[in-house]
Amino acid sequence: MKNFFKILLVLFFTLLFNIQAYTCDALNIEIGTKISKIMNYLDFVYEEELDDEDKEFMESTFKYRGMTEQYCPKMGLENTSISIFVYDSKVAGIQLETWDPNIKKNKIYEYVKNNIGEIEKIVEEDENWVGNQDLSMGSRIIYYSKYKNYGEIYEVLEVSNEEYVDFTLQEEVEEMVQ
Repeated sequence: MKNFFKILLVLFFTLLFNIQAYTCDALNIEIGTKISKIMNYLDFVYEEELDDEDKEFMESTFKYRGMTEQYCPKMGLENTSISIFVYDSKVAGIQLETWDPNIKKNKIYEYVKNNIGEIEKIVEEDENWVGNQDLSMGSRIIYYSKYKNYGEIYEVLEVSNEEYVDFTLQEEVEEMVQ
């Protein structure tokens, strides 16, 4: 009985430490969060200070991009970029995208399968599959997609909610470069 208890205790702590090692705050940001609350751990996101003359510019959505591995190490996402969409100084959406389609394919798919939910098997079985999968849960809008660009297939994961999703899709999205 003592050995059984010890084995259970070891398994419990092993699982606990593995779960902590494979979490990523950047991918769990609540949509609508003020960016001042995330700037301390996502240093590629910064708040624009604009004059009154530039208020119209504030109507735009800003897209900030960083390398996912820097903010989510050991997640298997080393070949992806993470983008944070900001509207009205709040997080409007999060996007993961393949950086180089020839290196470590289907890493976003693996992340989604292990952390969000099941995707249709055709995504894994057919290397040339392109399309979208709606994985929305509750108030979170989640889309996984693959698209072809210059003959190469890229993966994308997009996360938002009903209130902010339109601000991640509009033409006024301004790519911010640090």
